[in-house]
Amino acid sequence: MSEIEPFAVRVSEASRLEGNCGRAEIHRRINAGEYESYLDGRRRLITLRSIRARQERLLKETAGSKRRAGPGRPKKTRTTEITA
Repeated sequence: MSEIEPFAVRVSEASRLEGNCGRAEIHRRINAGEYESYLDGRRRLITLRSIRARQERLLKETAGSKRRAGPGRPKKTRTTEITA
């Protein structure tokens, strides 16, 4: 039997789907209009369609851009011990 995909998910599940960003960040994105959401009783639900749309938009925005090499981790330097 195939699993039925949900239409909408709770804030905690949306947080997990978005790479474990915090609940506050999910609510900020809702307030900014990045997600479609609605109340079901007292529960805030976010549509999977809007989560996927945001992810697709981010992929398109970064398509073709290469990761810039940053300064990276500093190299270890040897220290000499002075013994008296």
